[in-house]
Amino acid sequence: MNYRNYLTGKLQQVILLMLSFFLVRSVEATVSIPTSLVSLTGLTANSSSTISGTPTLIKWRNKGIPATSWTGATPPVVSSMTFQYLTGTSLLTPTRSIVKDNTANNEGDLWADEAIDMSYTKANSIGTGTQAILIYTNNTDNGSTDPLYNVSLRGGLIGQSGGTISYTDGARASVLPLIWKVVASSDLYNAQTADVTSAATVISSGPVVIPEEITSLTGGSCDTLGSYAAATRTNNGFCDFSTHYVTDMNNNIHNPSGAGKVSNSWYSQYAAGSTNYLGAYNYASVVNAFGASTTESGIGSGTMNPAFILLGANISNALRVQYQTTIYLDSLTQ
Repeated sequence: MNYRNYLTGKLQQVILLMLSFFLVRSVEATVSIPTSLVSLTGLTANSSSTISGTPTLIKWRNKGIPATSWTGATPPVVSSMTFQYLTGTSLLTPTRSIVKDNTANNEGDLWADEAIDMSYTKANSIGTGTQAILIYTNNTDNGSTDPLYNVSLRGGLIGQSGGTISYTDGARASVLPLIWKVVASSDLYNAQTADVTSAATVISSGPVVIPEEITSLTGGSCDTLGSYAAATRTNNGFCDFSTHYVTDMNNNIHNPSGAGKVSNSWYSQYAAGSTNYLGAYNYASVVNAFGASTTESGIGSGTMNPAFILLGANISNALRVQYQTTIYLDSLTQ
């Protein structure tokens, strides 16, 4: 007997048996256990996301004018929006290298020193008739002689030459787009020492790092930055896919085709229930049934409560005048 061939044959048999065993075991290890339907329809229905108490404007940055600091985990309440960078003179349009703490990007966007502190109750129902908390401006014009009349996108700060509003003031044609983003209290607390004049205070990661903005309507590439991974946008917007532009209720209001026929209008300008209607509604929502809107689609799942709405503006086309507006938060019906 050829023992070498014999042993080789036996070894092959053992290997085949072991392979068969593992193949059988791997098949047996995949078990499907359906849960069937688990009904939560017995929960007390809440169709409305609502604001709890009164939202306040808080100063998260302890630099600037006036200098402030947090007391424990409570940020100071203030009455106006400020930008530490804009307290200087002979200022250039902000860039990431000029504003040294990562609160400005190279497209002219700049975080304000403030955020809105808002507690809320979240809905647990979705669909037509439910309510989300939306953020918006309502910058109306005073007729065709008002320079704001011909401005299509008004979700921002309105230019003003003097101390009072004049509806013939040419500065009203200048609107600085407002931006916003939902973050947690801890995010702002950890960033409070950021100083636009000092690279030593740079915010290196986290949601308070202002993302890059892709301005091309056809999109572009986003580089890795802090906690934000490299990505590709297919439209204009921010590279964290979380920062929003503020929508104004009067966007495109005088468009000859009608506001409901063009992009970036207020949701109610579109046919109820249409894709544009739902997209615009969700985009402006801060809180809906899924939670705080931590994504630009408005279907975020943020659990932070209170939600802190970090505010900013794009000042790349600013005039040497003053600017102001009023920001609204309201529970509105889908």
